[in-house]
Amino acid sequence: MHRLPLAAGAPLTEFVPSAQERIAECVARLLGVPSAWRVSIAERPVVINTLVERRNVLLLEGHARHVIETFDRYAENRLRMVSYSHPGSYLRESDYVDRVVPLDEVRPHLTGAVRLLRERGVAVEASGACGFPSCVFQGDPTIAMFTEPELQVPETSPDRVYGEACGRCTAQPRCVGLRRLYVKHLGERGIVPYG
Repeated sequence: MHRLPLAAGAPLTEFVPSAQERIAECVARLLGVPSAWRVSIAERPVVINTLVERRNVLLLEGHARHVIETFDRYAENRLRMVSYSHPGSYLRESDYVDRVVPLDEVRPHLTGAVRLLRERGVAVEASGACGFPSCVFQGDPTIAMFTEPELQVPETSPDRVYGEACGRCTAQPRCVGLRRLYVKHLGERGIVPYG
């Protein structure tokens, strides 16, 4: 997490920390931001984003519990949303290969975290432009996630493809598909078509 200086008196309208570092370290510092922000965080909406990688995938449910406990302490809950991102690319492709987690290994940890958050009424996004294919969430209608094709970001399309298994999936076109690099290195591993 990077800290940026705030101009004196500048309003903080929303706080979006990224948990791209080790979740435990990021969460430990989540509320340890510069003193100028402490009151603002308690008063402003917070969106927490986590890039799901090999180094944090096993910690997703614990992270969700910590988020719930942390924000339940406020009289008026300001947690706007928790989002989970699927890696798209890194500076070096070898870093992608080292960090990406096959979807079948992500599924139990990500769905567990989403389920915990949704049961507490927390909005969760994990299938949008930076998210996961819809089939990662199938099997439990309370956590199913689909996108609206008309809301897809144009920049997303070149990075996404549909595999052969996706051709028989009834979730299309409401699924973002697979990352090109994922298919290049892991093929269709973890894809379970709807229908």
